[in-house]
Amino acid sequence: MATDDRFLEIRTYKLRPGTRERFDTVFRTGAMPMLRRHGITVVDFGPSLHDADGYYLMRAYPSLEHRTKVLDAFYGSKEWLENHDAEVMAMIDTYNTVVRPATPALLRELDRGESGRVESPPRAEKIQLSEGAPMKDYQHYIHELETMHGWLKVDLVHNCFLMGEEVGELFKAVRRYNKYFDEGQGTPADTAKAHLAEELVDVFNYLLAIANRTGVDLEQAFRDKNARNQERTWS
Repeated sequence: MATDDRFLEIRTYKLRPGTRERFDTVFRTGAMPMLRRHGITVVDFGPSLHDADGYYLMRAYPSLEHRTKVLDAFYGSKEWLENHDAEVMAMIDTYNTVVRPATPALLRELDRGESGRVESPPRAEKIQLSEGAPMKDYQHYIHELETMHGWLKVDLVHNCFLMGEEVGELFKAVRRYNKYFDEGQGTPADTAKAHLAEELVDVFNYLLAIANRTGVDLEQAFRDKNARNQERTWS
């Protein structure tokens, strides 16, 4: 078989009841950054739509030998064993794995992506975010939005640059909102505020995307940091 052939691995999990939400969080914030660092291509992943305890993971490899090598390194790493192995295995009831040659159509999709990035076909349906959703749902929403538009190929550094551009746009919106330097004169207050709100959301979206790429649970980080802030004093 040619050395440039690729193989698709499809792994399905039967999780212990009540653990899927935590499993998804650990995967997105813990496993995904590690998979990227190990150069493993994740094609798609997520909860099953027909089974409340089901989850799936699809990964691709250039050869079976490469698959064995990178998975041994991944699951045998000190980072995985010390931080995730025990918790993840405790949530899994059973799992099954199928490995097969990738189809030409799938190869074309993979060739559009990059190793270690999550690439999924665009989704036609609208992405939903429930009222009063926790921060992790916002992070998942942004992941789905980036998947829909093909933005997951944008790396961490470029996301920081893009966020910096949006911060500049936010500052301009603040300037117009406060009518500094004769800007925004004649603009209705509601219009200026709506523009300011849009720029705030653009910055927030990039902040969520950066958190996703670095495996940061933003809600937990917010709680931890501000708990420390309550104990601090500033002169």
